[in-house]
Amino acid sequence: MLAQERPDIVSICTWPHLHAPMAIAAAEAGIRAIYCEKPMAPTWGEARRMHQVAVERVALLCFNHQRRFEAPYVTTRQLIVQGAVGRVLQIQAACPNLYDWGTHWFDMRCFYNGYVPPTWVMGQIDSREGRAVFGVQLESQGISYFAFQNGVRGLLITGDNLSEERGGSTGRRSALGAAHCIVGTAGVIEVAAPDSKVRLLGGQAAGWQEVPLAPVANNITEAVTAAIGDVLSCLDTGAEPQTSSHKAIRSTELIFGTYESARRRARIDLPLDLEDNPLHSMLEQGDLSVSRV
Repeated sequence: MLAQERPDIVSICTWPHLHAPMAIAAAEAGIRAIYCEKPMAPTWGEARRMHQVAVERVALLCFNHQRRFEAPYVTTRQLIVQGAVGRVLQIQAACPNLYDWGTHWFDMRCFYNGYVPPTWVMGQIDSREGRAVFGVQLESQGISYFAFQNGVRGLLITGDNLSEERGGSTGRRSALGAAHCIVGTAGVIEVAAPDSKVRLLGGQAAGWQEVPLAPVANNITEAVTAAIGDVLSCLDTGAEPQTSSHKAIRSTELIFGTYESARRRARIDLPLDLEDNPLHSMLEQGDLSVSRV
């Protein structure tokens, strides 16, 4: 197909273990834009090579982190930029796992913080339940704590009954009390589950105030449409797409950095220097116990 049809755009909707070979083949064939499902790849080495080849071949490699186009998250970013909570101190979140769902929430941490690069990550995981999604083994419970260059801290909690049946498709009720929580020097923003309403504590009003959502995508279908439209527009303008691999590689680094921290039992300074998936390596070597229930 790549040799005979010479498409301008390729959409990769396969399971993660096929993302890297397909994306690399498309980039090397001169495809102008590649829109790939998330997460990037099952290992850090594959994810990094996908990004590097796309950069070398000047291909727009993008990943389906469509939530940066959805109304609750766009509204939250607007409130942060407007200074609604003062200087941001910490950005918290909770979801079922670090990899398949976590790729979205790590991406949102970076989105809220204006794409400032992360500098270190420290985490721990437990895999006693032997979970897997799309053929990739996951932790059953985890915690990731990380820092950005501007001093903002990020926190992601996974598992512990944070299952997909609790709440709607865009958020999760959690130990944090919300899907997302942004803590600043002058207030707090919550994206609450299950309805993904945005609430603000701070400013002149007393108590929690519900914030009207930005007039953008209201659901996943509209968000994916907007994300693909952004890629098409960037093909004409030369701008960087909102979902580009330049952004996805940072959230992906936090996933594997958390696993590496659990493997080393230490804080991991970034950039990350490894090839494998530390979680998979620990499972193969028997360093993590798994009991299937």
